[in-house]
Amino acid sequence: MYLVALEEHLLIQALRALLPADGQSCPPHLALAARNDIVAIAQDLLSSEALPAFLRYADELALHLQGETRVMFPPLPRAASESGTPAEACAEAYLLEGSGALWAAIRQVATLLPFRDDRRPHGNGRVIAFGAFNKGGLLGIHKHTTSHQAVCTLLNAAVRAISAQQCWTTLVLTYNNHTTPHYDKGNSEVVPSLLIGLTHHDSGEVWIEQPGGTHYQLIDGTMVAGDLHHTSACGLLFSGAKQCHATCQWSGTRITLIAYTIRCHDLLLKGVTAAMASADAVPPGNGIPSSSMLPPRHNYFRRQGVDSLVKVLGQDERYPPVLKDNRPVPLWLRLENNIIEKPEELFNELREKMKGRRRPPQGAVLICEVYREENGCGAGHCINCRPGSWCPVLHLTYIKNQGQSGRNIPNEASGWRDRQAEERFWTIGRPHATVARPTTAPTAAMGPTGVPGKPPPPKQDFPIGAMPPAMQEPRGEPCVKSPPIRKPTVKVPPPGFGGQTSAPIVPPPAVAPNISDQVSTSPDSQAVPALSMPSSPPKTSAAALKAPPSAPQPQMLAKALLMVRDLLVISCCAS
Repeated sequence: MYLVALEEHLLIQALRALLPADGQSCPPHLALAARNDIVAIAQDLLSSEALPAFLRYADELALHLQGETRVMFPPLPRAASESGTPAEACAEAYLLEGSGALWAAIRQVATLLPFRDDRRPHGNGRVIAFGAFNKGGLLGIHKHTTSHQAVCTLLNAAVRAISAQQCWTTLVLTYNNHTTPHYDKGNSEVVPSLLIGLTHHDSGEVWIEQPGGTHYQLIDGTMVAGDLHHTSACGLLFSGAKQCHATCQWSGTRITLIAYTIRCHDLLLKGVTAAMASADAVPPGNGIPSSSMLPPRHNYFRRQGVDSLVKVLGQDERYPPVLKDNRPVPLWLRLENNIIEKPEELFNELREKMKGRRRPPQGAVLICEVYREENGCGAGHCINCRPGSWCPVLHLTYIKNQGQSGRNIPNEASGWRDRQAEERFWTIGRPHATVARPTTAPTAAMGPTGVPGKPPPPKQDFPIGAMPPAMQEPRGEPCVKSPPIRKPTVKVPPPGFGGQTSAPIVPPPAVAPNISDQVSTSPDSQAVPALSMPSSPPKTSAAALKAPPSAPQPQMLAKALLMVRDLLVISCCAS
């Protein structure tokens, strides 16, 4: 990625330098042009005197930029399909090629994506998102994710190539999107966001709030200091949730790729599955991470799920959580608008069970119920807290306000068909080992000569709405290790610009490669399962081939015929 982007950047700078000051300006699509396209544009714009100098520079530049520009692409996350969007078809073609220029691949795919208008009040442009989302406490998967698995695979490979230590749950691409000063409230406050500029646009910096900065933005009537950071064919690492940021004006086409982690991603993809599973299998202290708020409202929690969740909380000594000022506060657990039957009866049962897990003082409240706004409790305080003595474990808020019992329940929320398989598809991280399902042996079709043919392949059963393997990203402890730092904020060099050349192409192996041999297998990187290949048929030993023939006996002849039949069956299956 480094050499390809660098060559484009230098050619564009040379083209602009050779253009007359009062002549024709560069077209906007030059920001997305590849090497050969830049040369073609130069032939149209430059004069007969300037063009030979540009062509000589382009040839000399190609000789001086030494290094491999082709890298191995990850395998397709699924079988290629004829239907789909143009972007998905383009991404499939690149992945099936096996290797190529990753920088050129993601830029071409980005131009074909079905962008939509940014509906956020601070946005003015077009965007598209893949992966998980968190909007107002509602957690889910963006609708374009399952239909763009090949696109996600390419984009994930690009993020890993730039920052192998980055953790992310979501990918967002912006197209000519200008934003006013804002905070990304749905982003994690622990894991920084990685912004990658995919175009060679002019200006278009990101203003980021920074005390002592030299550039100012007017925010709510106050001038706020900050710094400007380039985004043209380079990367930027910052905290979108903690630092106010905005986009500056630019010229040309501007496309950016942002990889970030949503807020409360562990609740959606690890904590909820752990709570719905048997609580006995979740050791105390290794369940849900300590947090002051758990918002699974407007979901499909049943009595069993709530009971398991509260049981895990009761066994974990980290609850009630402690705020930054060393003040304990009950966990704010919102369960309204679920499908909990008899919520009042459940609340009484939970209080009695909690008494068996904790040893509170006489008269202490273990579970504080919040049933109206004027109850006196809030997300950061509780009327039943006794500083230095006792604090309730959790706030159970608005549990009596449940949704309609007859509403339609999605298939993925109706129950666990296979618990381990469900957790595998709804987990951000390295895929678990495939769970073997008890199936009946398929009937083998008869071959043309009466020999049993190859049995049909087993049909794969994926849960509806499950997260595709292309978006199963690293989980575990958030990684805060950053690429090379350039104060006062952390920057990443242009895509792949880390002083490292691309991995050289290796000849295709005889069997399907395991992606873990090509990509880092650290906990922060994705390990895609390799394609399974049929085993080779057994070979006859050399001694058996050289043995002298002997008179066949009837029993030996029968055994020999059976062996020949078995070898034919194995050969047919292997082919």
